[in-house]
Amino acid sequence: MSKTVIIFIVGVFLALLTVGGYLASQTFFASADPSLEPQNVVVERLSPTTGQVTFTTVKPATASIECAATADGPFDICGAEDTAITDHQLKTSVILDPDSSYYFYITIGNTRYDNLGQPLVFERAEEKKPSADEFPTQLMGTCNDDLTYVAEYDVNKDGCIRFNDRDLFGQ
Repeated sequence: MSKTVIIFIVGVFLALLTVGGYLASQTFFASADPSLEPQNVVVERLSPTTGQVTFTTVKPATASIECAATADGPFDICGAEDTAITDHQLKTSVILDPDSSYYFYITIGNTRYDNLGQPLVFERAEEKKPSADEFPTQLMGTCNDDLTYVAEYDVNKDGCIRFNDRDLFGQ
């Protein structure tokens, strides 16, 4: 075998060893940067069909959220940022089913962040009940014979809208 072929084979071997060693070290010895770990995480349903996750990181980072209808997945990107920041506010970019909970992970770089090994959750949308403050006081004293009478505000169904209807409203 000629000297040139041996040098070529040794060169290829060293190149493969270098690349393989680098990839192995990234896989087995790499850990998440603690300054990129999400802190002060707040999960909320903004509306029946929209969710939002807010959190902070020590270092600026670009984050995304991956959602699924079940805790086992499959998880797909459902919200993302396009700039590196420290105060994150990620809204879902997909329409959520109001009657379903959604499971998600926060992803920063190649690291997925969760809730102690379990995905975070957008809970089912809660139906907001109206309060007595939202009761239309201009309807007080109207009865079912009046043109301005609105049956949905006659909570006790006695035919007239009175103070007791306002007090019962939203319960």
